[in-house]
Amino acid sequence: MNTLVADLVRARLRIAGGDPLITYYDVAKGERIELSAVTFANWVAKTANLLSWEISVAPADPVALPLAVEAPGHWMTAVWEVALWQIGAYVDLSAEALGRAGVVVCGPDWQAYAYATADVLACSLQPFATGLGTGLPPSVTVTVIVE
Repeated sequence: MNTLVADLVRARLRIAGGDPLITYYDVAKGERIELSAVTFANWVAKTANLLSWEISVAPADPVALPLAVEAPGHWMTAVWEVALWQIGAYVDLSAEALGRAGVVVCGPDWQAYAYATADVLACSLQPFATGLGTGLPPSVTVTVIVE
């Protein structure tokens, strides 16, 4: 039986939406973030809308996701992966993806991707949408999705 992640999240919303779904720990920073199913689904929906409405990512489009390599266990990585799957796009982790994907989603170290021919979406990985500072070139968009 194949079950989509989005279906699993929706089921969890129905039975225990307010209970913790994801708890993220960063021991080095002493950081702990807890997301309920409602909060996680909200982040996924907003991210999927950004991708499909603002960036025009279509089903079957590859999206380079170096964020998944840079921060594989981060809660924000899970949001992006599920949002991409929800709109029917696919996550491409290959090195070649940077040259062929129309969108690149990276973490706060955006400099390596700033001059890609794709739309570059940089995530600060901070819990309250802290920015990435000044000096961002126009080719890099900071993703700020606030609850």
